[in-house]
This record gives sequence, C-alpha cells and structure tokens, in this order.
Amino acid sequence: MKKTTLIILFHCIIGLLFQSCCDEPPRAIVGGFEFSIRSFDMENLQSVELDTLRSQFYVEQRYETEQVVFENMASFGLNTAYATSCLPSEIVNPIDESTIDFSFDVDFELANVSYPANTNLLADPTLNAVIRLDNYTELEGLVRITFNEFFVENAIFPTGDANVRLFSESNDGIVVENIRQVFIDF
Repeated sequence: MKKTTLIILFHCIIGLLFQSCCDEPPRAIVGGFEFSIRSFDMENLQSVELDTLRSQFYVEQRYETEQVVFENMASFGLNTAYATSCLPSEIVNPIDESTIDFSFDVDFELANVSYPANTNLLADPTLNAVIRLDNYTELEGLVRITFNEFFVENAIFPTGDANVRLFSESNDGIVVENIRQVFIDF
C-alpha cells in the first residue's frame, strides 16, 4: 500500500512539473483586421456600426494576430508559472502609441479652434478632454478612440462625406493604415 501511494504521489508531482493550463503561445500583430466606426445603442445595449456620424461615436481598429512559438532553452521544457486560470496570450509586438495618427480629411472647428484637414487629432493635447485613446494591443489586439458628447455637440463640420484615417505601427515596424468614408451630419 505504501509503494502504491508513493507511485501515485510521484506521478502527481511529475504531472505538476510538466503540466500547466497556460500553454497558449504569444501572438504577434501581422496586419489590420477590422476597422469600424461604432456607437453604443443604450436602448438595445449593443454596439452598432455607423456610416453616418450624428451622435457620440468611437473608432476601433482590431489587429490580425498569429501565434508565435519561441524556443526557450533556459527553461528546459518546464513551465515557469502554474495557475488555475490563464490570461489571454500576450502580443509580443504591440502598437507603439506614439505612432497612432487619427484624422478627418475635411477642415472642422471645435471650441473656436480650427483644425485643418488631415490633422493628427491625437497629437493635440488640448483635445485630450474630448478624445480618448485606449491602446489594448498588448492583450487584445485592439485600439479604440472615443469621441465624447462635447466633441459631437460642439464640432462644426461641413455636412457631407468625409474620410476618416487611422494609422498605426507596431513596435517592430508592422504598419497598418485604414481609411473609411462616413457621412458627417452633426
């Protein structure tokens, strides 16, 4: 009986050393996947894609990722973390926030300040109160730019079609640029 218990205990210890629930390899951004302009519908509690800007909105860029496998000889095949739940796999080449450029291809005015077409709105610190940048690329492969109600209620755009441009670059040089036409009717 003692021998059986020792054998079972040995197998359990070996199993713990060589088994972990967190075996998903890291991912890398390889390009742009989905570029959308959205609004949150409070009545139906869901996000809806927009082709006309009339109210508060946000822009999302989801990035295409692929799994990356690294050979780490220092660990000799042993896992370094043992957990009961796993975080999403890490993205090894997140978007460098300093490279994100968001612009409209039309002139507009906000709070008595004129913004020429193709101005990077994220580079203007005076707009930080009305435009929020969330960079979730380290875990989710997502960049979100949210425009609050003040922006929508006070921005003066010419009514009509405009192109929205989002440019970004990962920390290893992968460039993603998207342009989407919308109808602006503030």
